[in-house]
Amino acid sequence: MTQADQILQAFLAESRVPARDIVFEGAVLQALDRRIFWRDISNLMAGCSSVLGLIWLLQPYWKPMVAEFSRLATPGLSILVLGALLVGQGFRPERAAGL
Repeated sequence: MTQADQILQAFLAESRVPARDIVFEGAVLQALDRRIFWRDISNLMAGCSSVLGLIWLLQPYWKPMVAEFSRLATPGLSILVLGALLVGQGFRPERAAGL
C-alpha cells in the first residue's frame, strides 16, 4: 500500500461524520425559502395582472349581459343571502311556530 492509501484507510477507519454547521444550513434554507417566496409572489402578480387585463379588454362586451343578469338575479340572490344569514343565526322554522 502506498502512503496515500494508508491515509485514506485511516481516514475511513475513523468513520467519523464531519461536524455540521447548523447556522450555515439555516442561512441557506432561509435564502432558499426567500427565493421560493418571491418566485411565488411574482407568479401570482403575473397571473392576476393577466386576468385583470383580460377583464378590462372584455368589459365592453360583458357590460350589457351583467346589467341584465343583475336585474334578474337580484331578488333570488337576496333571498339566498337572507336564508344563509337566518340559518347561520340558528333560526329554525319550528322555533318560530309560536310567533
